[in-house]
Amino acid sequence: MKGHVYPRGKSYTYVFDLPPDALTGEQKQKTKGGFKTEALAWSACRKAMTDAEKGLDVKTTNITLEKYLYEYLETHAKPNFKPTSTTPKKPLLKPELYRYSVK
Repeated sequence: MKGHVYPRGKSYTYVFDLPPDALTGEQKQKTKGGFKTEALAWSACRKAMTDAEKGLDVKTTNITLEKYLYEYLETHAKPNFKPTSTTPKKPLLKPELYRYSVK
């Protein structure tokens, strides 16, 4: 993963490519600016790239609770638990709770 720092007005900004999204395959970039020196921008860029590689880059989303729970079952629970643990005998939640967003 490569990063780039460039001057923008009186401050510096970094940009780097994030790993492709697991669900959509979409490639995105992470950009952050406002650093007083180039060295500070590079330091923040390296930390952000390390966090992104470890999967610690948390994004805000408006995904519903229902979608979140099913995504969790598919990506984490099914590969790590017995099939009897991941196949619910009744709905995970009451249907009226599915409309809430997870932030």
